[in-house]
Amino acid sequence: MKFIDLFAGIGGIKIAFEENGFKCVFSNDFDQYCKITYDYNFSELLNPQKEMCLGDIAKISSNIIPNFDILAGGFPCQPFSVAGYRQGFDDEKGRGNVFFEIIRILKDKKPKAFLLENVKNLKSHDKGNTIKVIYEELEKLGYFVTDKVMNAMEYGNIPQNRERIYIIGFLDKSAFINFNFPNKIPLTKTIHDCLENKVDDKYYYNGKPLYERIKNDVIKRDTIYQWRRQYVRENKSNVCPTLTANMGTGGHNVPIVLDDKGIRKLTPRECANFQGFPKNYKLPNIADSQLYKQFGNSVVVPVVSRIVKNIKIALEKSMNEYYELVFEDFKRVFEFGTNYYIEPSKNTTGRTTGEPRGLGAILDAFTLGKLTEIGVEKILKINNPDKDYVLDFDIKSNNDVKDEPDIIAIVENNVSREPNLFIEIKNTSDNDRWIGLTEEQFNTIKRSSNNREIYMIYASIVSNTIDNNPKTTDLTGMFLKEIENQDKSQIFQKFASLNAKCKIEFIISSKDLEKFAYPFDRGMNMYETNLFEEKKKTSFYSQGGTKLRKDILDTKEFINFDDIMNLTLSNNKSAERNEISQFKIKGDFRLLYKKSTTYIECLSDIYLENEIFGKFKLERNKFHSFNLITVGRDPKLKRNNLFIAKNRIFQLMEKGLIRQPNEVIKEIANKI
Repeated sequence: MKFIDLFAGIGGIKIAFEENGFKCVFSNDFDQYCKITYDYNFSELLNPQKEMCLGDIAKISSNIIPNFDILAGGFPCQPFSVAGYRQGFDDEKGRGNVFFEIIRILKDKKPKAFLLENVKNLKSHDKGNTIKVIYEELEKLGYFVTDKVMNAMEYGNIPQNRERIYIIGFLDKSAFINFNFPNKIPLTKTIHDCLENKVDDKYYYNGKPLYERIKNDVIKRDTIYQWRRQYVRENKSNVCPTLTANMGTGGHNVPIVLDDKGIRKLTPRECANFQGFPKNYKLPNIADSQLYKQFGNSVVVPVVSRIVKNIKIALEKSMNEYYELVFEDFKRVFEFGTNYYIEPSKNTTGRTTGEPRGLGAILDAFTLGKLTEIGVEKILKINNPDKDYVLDFDIKSNNDVKDEPDIIAIVENNVSREPNLFIEIKNTSDNDRWIGLTEEQFNTIKRSSNNREIYMIYASIVSNTIDNNPKTTDLTGMFLKEIENQDKSQIFQKFASLNAKCKIEFIISSKDLEKFAYPFDRGMNMYETNLFEEKKKTSFYSQGGTKLRKDILDTKEFINFDDIMNLTLSNNKSAERNEISQFKIKGDFRLLYKKSTTYIECLSDIYLENEIFGKFKLERNKFHSFNLITVGRDPKLKRNNLFIAKNRIFQLMEKGLIRQPNEVIKEIANKI
């Protein structure tokens, strides 16, 4: 897999990624001295791709950056650190705003994942607003994001007290679920493992003016002290204090040790050791002040390497759930749809309207589902190449249609046989609220399975849009553009080039459905699952947020609430059953009542849970609707159904109650 190294400094993150088998395809920094050190270690003669691209990232177009899988960057930390006086996004030098260049590149290139590193104070900067903005911007791009503050002496076996926040994001939710930050490990190394035996006299304070000021304070040989402009600070934990970018400027944050020759500061090589750089890392012939700055700004390599290892594991686990559809797959589906339309015996009227459907409507009806079937077939082949998985692409008359699985045969060792498992393949999109079957469908599948295990594989088809316009990725439009490119006409050029990826989202067994699905009977309402729509504060308060608006009829405040509360429909009617309306709620909040609707003002983070809809978290100082919502003009269900809320499925997977798709798909590929 490929990565890019932004704000690369001297390559600490690069080392961590390459230790785990990744390939760097682009690196950038604006500091000319960093480029000297970086290229001194990594560039190769006649291979300019290995050299650092020097320059302002804001002036580097995404078009010149090669495609990559992971964006990595320790973006400038001084604006957010204690040492940098916590200026954040308002940093006068513009260093805080480079974060938005990361956003630009993520938006343009859409890599699978990213790793960002910064000082721990990013978490609390501006009362938490900075990290909130960072999360919001990353999540807008579709990334699932997590973070953790990690100390080098706890997670890297490096004797330095260095806390940094690591922000990790994945485009794929299953990769996000599969990712875990590394656990703490014992600190077995001491400061003496990082100190040199022979040190040049120039690093000693003996005979220099500062010596008289510090000699009575620096008295222990198992301690690294720190000169803090006016006084000496002793690090009593027997590890190195946090190395900083300004430790080489003469009078601030200078790490000091006592050895046989006297009192001295750390050498640049020792700073490299305390950051976990390998012994063969080379130091160029530049000023020590630059080397101190570079190592003070760097990452602790072993900590990053352990995180990268887990990122790789998470991505690899999810990779057996993907397939990139190609032109031949589209051609196969469109040939099937066209043959189906032409077949005289096939009924082409709509199921609900009864109106005749043309070729376009028939292609629309088949394309998504059949591409999903092909995608799953190919993913099964990736997981077990020794078998062929035969889909039902025959055109049958209505009288010949049977209740068959979507995989109708297995070819193994050139012999065709019936599958050992009963597999249903279904497309799922972001718009899906509920997953499941009608009771009649489920009973039919169970009869047809002949006691074979039943699995329902839910997969999505995703494509890269043009200018965030989803219409540009219409499957028919992209296919026609691909055909058109062969005769150079221009009718369909506004569509995206052919691109579609099939991804398995989750796999539900018949046992899962029976255990976790809720029985929505005929005549019950169909409910929206994306509850608690966010609202603006101005909908409830006027005069700068100090006075309730006149249409607020009543309010109720709840502090330290931790109990069950019933949600009603917006017309104040109750749900058919208590388990639909009962939510366990924890937190401080205020309910605001309008004429027919209720809203919640979150005085703290609010946690809600319902056995049907799943879990929700509402953030402090936000406003949300607080009613159950039915779907459509006529929400009454016409059949008995077994449904699981789609967002609850992912929560059940996180708990391990429904298995991860990467595990199940491999098992299916082997057992079928």
